[in-house]
Amino acid sequence: MVSFVDIFKQIAEWGFEYIVNNYFNWEVIKKFFWGKKIAVIGPTACGKDSLIARLQGKPIPKQHLNTNAPENIEEYNLKYKIDKDNFIDLMAKKSINVGGEEPDREKYWYEACKDADIIFYMLDSSKFTSSKNNDAAIYRYKNDLRWINIFKHRFKNNVKIAIILNKIDLAIQNNEINLPYSMLDEIARNEINHYSDYVCGIFLLSLTDDNLFQKFFPDILSKVAK
Repeated sequence: MVSFVDIFKQIAEWGFEYIVNNYFNWEVIKKFFWGKKIAVIGPTACGKDSLIARLQGKPIPKQHLNTNAPENIEEYNLKYKIDKDNFIDLMAKKSINVGGEEPDREKYWYEACKDADIIFYMLDSSKFTSSKNNDAAIYRYKNDLRWINIFKHRFKNNVKIAIILNKIDLAIQNNEINLPYSMLDEIARNEINHYSDYVCGIFLLSLTDDNLFQKFFPDILSKVAK
């Protein structure tokens, strides 16, 4: 699995445009995502609404509002910029957004995930930096993964799950890029049986920083489409 440190090194050594044009097979990505149903889950304020807004080409919400009952997001197209002259069009058939409190997980997450082809499990990466008291975040992470492990057999066949560490821009701004990546990966492998059959990997993302989003989002699309 490529770590976020490796991704930073690749961007620095090769340049972002080289990576986008040579590392990713955009035709494969386009074909895979066409008509897929997407579910977005994760703890409160981890970026679920912001990801859906990005996918729909809408502005990022400036203020966090708790999502209560599941919200059905209708079919939408995503026009994704590859470079200054070229785009690809992705189409998501339907998405479901749900709240992130633990009671929401027990009440609504299965409804969101049961028919999804792709599940984006979002996390706030700033809660896992070494300078933070991250015990509560790790406890919640483990419980969410245990929920996924229990219910995964009831999900759609061949469902793809991507674990996304969002808000990496905050870690960079605060000079706190020492995320416990290996520990989070080990926890996921321990908590989810047959991990590699379901989980595409753990990925970095920033939904508020345009440059970081353009750097990291293609890797998520590529790994999910494999």
